[in-house]
Amino acid sequence: MVNTGGHPLEQYRASRWPPLSIVANLLQRRWVNARLRQLAAAFKPSLVLVTKGEEITPATLRWIKRRVNAHLANWNPDSPLNPLNTTSDLLDTIPLYDDYYIWGKFLLPELERLGARRPAYLPFAYDPDLHQPRALSQEERAQWGNALTFVGTWERAREEALNAVVDFDLGIWGNHWSRLAPGSALRRCWRGEAHGEKLSRVYSASSIALNFIREQNGSAHNMRTFEAPVCGIMLLTTRTEEQVELLGEDRGAVFFGNVEEMRSKAGYYLAHPERREAVAAEGRHRLASGHTYADRMAVVMAAADRGSG
Repeated sequence: MVNTGGHPLEQYRASRWPPLSIVANLLQRRWVNARLRQLAAAFKPSLVLVTKGEEITPATLRWIKRRVNAHLANWNPDSPLNPLNTTSDLLDTIPLYDDYYIWGKFLLPELERLGARRPAYLPFAYDPDLHQPRALSQEERAQWGNALTFVGTWERAREEALNAVVDFDLGIWGNHWSRLAPGSALRRCWRGEAHGEKLSRVYSASSIALNFIREQNGSAHNMRTFEAPVCGIMLLTTRTEEQVELLGEDRGAVFFGNVEEMRSKAGYYLAHPERREAVAAEGRHRLASGHTYADRMAVVMAAADRGSG
């Protein structure tokens, strides 16, 4: 594994002084590519899997292919079309990968247009060691739980949507919520950040997990689509084609198309715990097998075997 972090100047990559930021990013890019070549030469892998790889250059991928003839695969967790989540190197390397995986079906035609050899759909997943129902005491439920809980980064659109349910027992977990206005009623709902096992405790202690699909995710899903249901909580999420196909409308999850529908359904399912628990159970059942990160890696490795055979 090559961790692209760890360079001594990494902390300066987002410096407010542009010259320092530019130098730090250039040195980081050079270090990442040198490290990747070094490890490829030492281990001579048959498969090199890159997750996004915005700093990896075409020259490095060509060098690896020529030097060790490894199968090159990329699993991009962002959209290569979003200018905030891409680089010229990332776009230029797309045609060099033997397999290019993306989490949204709607992006497959775009990958073909960008020259991907074998674009393939590979959705997000969950880690069963981290994402599972937790047996909690009453004290722990009071510590971690709320009737409605949202886990995710602050965004203006999310803030506006959550304002519609601020009068519920609402808990917000995530980063950048300090950007809320000083007088915002949501400030009393923000409870810090929740990752890994802590995330599963938050979900296990709560009744409904709210989820908002960003516009850039189109008709697809996000990581919470998988992580929340397998923790045993009912998911109330933006209606998208892929999520409905995966979980079923009002079966394995509940969907909304606007804030009014979100509020209405939150109120209904909080008032009907037996219906809420049935949806939560069905959601967990639908994702229980075939949707772990190990399952996704099995797909990648099988494709690499076929490609090298």
